[in-house]
Formats: sequence, C-alpha cells, structure tokens
Amino acid sequence: MTLQFSWYNAFWYFAVYGLVSWLVMRFMPPETRKKVLTYAPTKSRWEKISLTASRILRVLSYILAILSPVNIHALSFYMGTIVYIMGLILSTAALWQFSKVDVEKPITNGLYRYSRHPMQVMFYLLCLGVLLASANLYLTLCTIGYLVTFYPSFALQESYCLEQYGDVYAAYQKQTPRLLLINKEPKGELL
Repeated sequence: MTLQFSWYNAFWYFAVYGLVSWLVMRFMPPETRKKVLTYAPTKSRWEKISLTASRILRVLSYILAILSPVNIHALSFYMGTIVYIMGLILSTAALWQFSKVDVEKPITNGLYRYSRHPMQVMFYLLCLGVLLASANLYLTLCTIGYLVTFYPSFALQESYCLEQYGDVYAAYQKQTPRLLLINKEPKGELL
C-alpha cells in the first residue's frame, strides 16, 4: 500500500462533494446557510475532545485521500464509486431540502422523515464509497476513526434542537430514527 500524489487519487471524491455542497449553499438564504454551518454547543470536556478528534481525523482523511491511489481496473473501484454517487446524491438532496425550510422550525419532511440526520448519514455512505474505491487501509482506519468520533455529535445536535424547538422536536424524535430504519427513542446522551 503506497501513498503518493497522483491525479488518479481518491481526493477527487471529496473535492466533488465539497464543490457540490458549496454550490448548493451558494443559493441558500444567509440565515439558512448559517444554520447549516453552526455546530451545536458542547457542554462537557468529553464532547469537546470528541469533536476536536473528529475534526483532526477528518482533515487527516482528506490528506490521505490526496495520497491514496485508486485502481480503476479493480471491482472495488466501481462498487465504491456507485456507493459514493448514491451518498453524494442523497446528501445533496438532504442539504437542498434543508435549504428550503423556515429556520424557525425543525425540518421533518423529505429525507428527514427517514432520519433525523440525513446529511450526516449520507456523508457516511459517501465515505464508505470512497473507502471501497480507494481500498487503502490507512485512509480506511482514519476515516472510520473520524466517523466514530463524529457520531456523538448527533446527540449534541438533538439536544440543541430540543432547546430550540421544544415539544415539536420531541415528537419528531419519537417518530423518526436517528440514523435509518431503527426507530428507538433516545435513552440519554451518548457522551
């Protein structure tokens, strides 16, 4: 497993995701863009450590993607690219749907009927595609580390939404799964 820069490396996947996300956000009203880019406030030292580790691992994943060649002749490249495209389309759809709602209300329609965090869930899917396409152990370990350390932020976001939207969000929480398909009411914070 070699790490070297090439124009045929996995960074294109993240570059396309970044460009598409940027384009969607360019057409958002400023208050919606601010809402998308605002992180829920951390309350404990563990939350700060987890989110800091998550950010560091995300940057390292991007750096490793720059140095991770893809083998366009391997089946894993095509499987990964298909999974990536699905994640990209669905993540973009969730971001677009988010851009069309009133910032004073929680979004509960579209992909948000199936997951309370569809942008992040679809980003996980997108990352899985990149990992399959690159088949690079270092990138895989770093990205999995990022995804694991980022997961606790879901509870933070939900706590923030409960403070912002009250009973409306609590009812939404009870009927909509945190990720996908598993509809369990949260039993407490993960952090």
